[in-house]
Amino acid sequence: MSRAISTALCGTVVEENVELTLVELGRACEASEEQIEHWVLEGVLEQTRGLVTGVTCGAGMPYRLSEIAQRYNVHYLPIISSARAFRALWKRAYHKA
Repeated sequence: MSRAISTALCGTVVEENVELTLVELGRACEASEEQIEHWVLEGVLEQTRGLVTGVTCGAGMPYRLSEIAQRYNVHYLPIISSARAFRALWKRAYHKA
């Protein structure tokens, strides 16, 4: 089991109403879109302990979503729209290299 390392950042707010796309935010903080999605999900689950009972997602689901759901003791509820999607999800869950 790997151990996560957290680092606190300090800074000055220059402009309060900045809007960035997910791609722009990723470039600004040198993180992948998937990593940002994980941070957002973990932030929501951390602040809503006991209120959220499950996480639902469809195509393009974050790769580690089931691990995050397990860590926060919520159900993982994937939307499986086709046999192809089922096979991809099954391989991801049970055929790890």
